[in-house]
Amino acid sequence: MPRQCSEVKLASRDYWQRFLTRAGALQKTGDARRLSKRFPFPMSGSIIFVEDDRTGQDDIAIFDVSAEGIMGLTKLEIPWHVEVRIELDPEGTPFALRGHAMHCTPTVDGYKVGVQLTFVAQT
Repeated sequence: MPRQCSEVKLASRDYWQRFLTRAGALQKTGDARRLSKRFPFPMSGSIIFVEDDRTGQDDIAIFDVSAEGIMGLTKLEIPWHVEVRIELDPEGTPFALRGHAMHCTPTVDGYKVGVQLTFVAQT
């Protein structure tokens, strides 16, 4: 049975960066287009969005990550700039990330979705 969104804790920027560092996926880059270099990082999760009166939820096959974003493949078209929630459960430690869909490109296998992550300021 799927968990309710409220049961999965929203990750802070610090938590996400520590997770990526432990996984060996976080490094700085000189690429002028990006704050952080993308790295291949195959992982599965769920992506959820609400737009007006439409709610969508689907599996997401993540293939690239960075400190600031996620790239993945879904079967569901995600509206551009809608706020999304991505729920992950690596090694039995569930957490969620929040962001905005920056693009959703049709492909042969579904939709390639780029998500720019947003984090709540830590106090």
